[in-house]
Amino acid sequence: MQKHNNTLLLLLGLIVLVFLAVFVILPRMSKPMLEELYSRRARPSPTATTNFVPFTAQFLIFTNGQLRDFSASMYLNQSSAVYLEGDNATMINVNQSGITWDDFFKTLPFLVSADCLVTGTGQQFCSNQQSSLKFYLNGQPVSDLLTREMQPNDELLISYGARNDPTINVQLEQFVVERMPHM
Repeated sequence: MQKHNNTLLLLLGLIVLVFLAVFVILPRMSKPMLEELYSRRARPSPTATTNFVPFTAQFLIFTNGQLRDFSASMYLNQSSAVYLEGDNATMINVNQSGITWDDFFKTLPFLVSADCLVTGTGQQFCSNQQSSLKFYLNGQPVSDLLTREMQPNDELLISYGARNDPTINVQLEQFVVERMPHM
């Protein structure tokens, strides 16, 4: 009986420890951002005009020099208005006019603001004294990206890293590589 009670106490203690660890490990600062992330998922597709003007645009996101991968199913076909497909998850399919970059990002399970990127897993890449979130549209730096309407053949680079990151040109050259036919 004593052995059984000890086992139950040990099991209960383990459950309590796991429960506490999960809530202690999660950063408090990211909780509101994660709540916003999940509330966006329930929103309807972007509210743009219903004109059907299909075109494609392309985007790449680098964080600290690493290219982010968007081929997981959680990123694909999230809206009929603007979406990614599995065969080339850097290519954005746009099926409505008036879609902004913010409309597109709201269909994905992460947050993008002028100075912060929060991934679906809660990783935060926010501008600070050493690093910054940078936006390049068609090779040019832009500060008002999220309000801009997507255009055919747009190429968007979002890069988080050192403020004077010497690899920006290498990252921009990735668009040429992505345009080449895959064999």
